[in-house]
Amino acid sequence: MCKDSSKQAKVVCEARIVTNVAVAPDTFSLVLDAAELAELVQPGQFIELNLHQPDLVLPRPISVYQTHAAGTYDDGSYGALLELRYQVMGEGTRRLSTMTAGTTLGIFGPLGIRWPVPEEVKSALLVGGGIGSAPLAMLAQELTTRGCEVTMVQGGRNSDLLIAADLFAVTCHKHTLATDDGSRGFEGFVTDPLQELLKDNKSHFDVAYICGPEPMQEACSKLCEAAGIVTYVSLERMMACGVGACLTCVIPTTEGPRGVCCHGPIFNSKEVMWDEARSARVH
Repeated sequence: MCKDSSKQAKVVCEARIVTNVAVAPDTFSLVLDAAELAELVQPGQFIELNLHQPDLVLPRPISVYQTHAAGTYDDGSYGALLELRYQVMGEGTRRLSTMTAGTTLGIFGPLGIRWPVPEEVKSALLVGGGIGSAPLAMLAQELTTRGCEVTMVQGGRNSDLLIAADLFAVTCHKHTLATDDGSRGFEGFVTDPLQELLKDNKSHFDVAYICGPEPMQEACSKLCEAAGIVTYVSLERMMACGVGACLTCVIPTTEGPRGVCCHGPIFNSKEVMWDEARSARVH
């Protein structure tokens, strides 16, 4: 078992679905009545979700979008709630998307390490792509609460897939959008407005946080590193156990092989050996 996240208290329990609704094409918001876990989870962490389907043996790892304090969700008298944003990618998430309020799921977490936040951070850059914007939501809210000036650069294939754009527009001091088809914001990849933002190093960010498709993370992290910004990325792998026992999610890093589920999913971008990480042997 990996040491980095193993000491944090974890919860294994049953959680009832409060809502499970589409928020974009093939993209859903899942709210779970899981007060004990919701009070423990920190920005950047994930949970393992057991769908209680006999032919789907392995749980599904899903990052946490945000939590809701007791009694604050939809005017209901719930305890603390856990909200996940997920995309239908395979049979497991397809079945999950059909499940209705009242259905009970198994959950295990919180897992992985959180987004690191320097103590004296004053200005932070967040870069999200597609569903990868979801794990940045809690971080944006925390940083803003701490008085940090937050800039969010967000991309998606089209305007419908700018996940949680409304939340970032309200939470962040500056919010820049890019879409592949030009339906909203810059036309092109998220690297385009990011490069413009970082040009001549005029923007002085203390730290950068990136989440999205891995090629996008690699490209954006190199831009941020070139601008002299300490940069963190959140990687995604198949994580069967969530605690570093099965070794299915190990990636090569400058510190040696590391499990994404327990040494990550957050890594300093300079630690990731991107070329080797893209290999079919480890992906």
